[in-house]
Amino acid sequence: MSSTIAFVISFIITLVCMPALIRYFRSKHEGQMIREEGPSWHEKKSGTPTMGGLMFIIAIIVGSLIAGAVGHLLSPVLLILLFILILYGLLGMWDDSIKLFRRQNEGLKAWQKLLGQIVGAVVFLMVYVHEGLPLGIVIPGFGNLNLGWIYFLFVAFWLVGFSNAVNLTDGLDGLVAGVATISFATYGIIAAHQHQYDVMLFCFAVVGGLLAFLVYNHKPAKIFMGDMGSLAWWRPCSGLYFAAS
Repeated sequence: MSSTIAFVISFIITLVCMPALIRYFRSKHEGQMIREEGPSWHEKKSGTPTMGGLMFIIAIIVGSLIAGAVGHLLSPVLLILLFILILYGLLGMWDDSIKLFRRQNEGLKAWQKLLGQIVGAVVFLMVYVHEGLPLGIVIPGFGNLNLGWIYFLFVAFWLVGFSNAVNLTDGLDGLVAGVATISFATYGIIAAHQHQYDVMLFCFAVVGGLLAFLVYNHKPAKIFMGDMGSLAWWRPCSGLYFAAS
């Protein structure tokens, strides 16, 4: 029930509010700058509003918090998921803002993004340890494997690696939103099977926001998610699926 509430709230907020965000960026003449070294057919995408991730991230946060409160699922795990989503989303927002302000496709330097992602991973781990969550992974068929301090390296690699992987995938209309919808729906089902209902709630809040975003992001895209959207997708649910017993 709570996951359904999260899905519906996230979907409706994104679907209803996204046109206003598109109109705002168009009125300010702020849109995506296309790289010169890219294919020529990408040039027509220049000027398309970006930072659409702002709307569905807000929708996911609102949907998760309301549904979590209703279902008594405002657990440390759910709050950690939302926290790192916001943190990585803000890093992407900073990157997008530089691009829009300077009217170019280059935002933060690679080392600046990497540093921000590592800092986010460290903060995540500090909260994770503070809440006494397990330092191990569950491997199907083998049981719970306690990694000790190696778990910190595993999580840091997971967070930074997947954030960059999704960011690199964001090159075609609807690609990241479509792939991420399938991924998070799958993780939601896995979480339900593992009785991790707080993780399931978050997953379906994400699915709701992304499906509504796809209405405006499918070819030809009316808005892009920008780095604010793509950097935020670090596959958090899968990490906690392996981490939780």
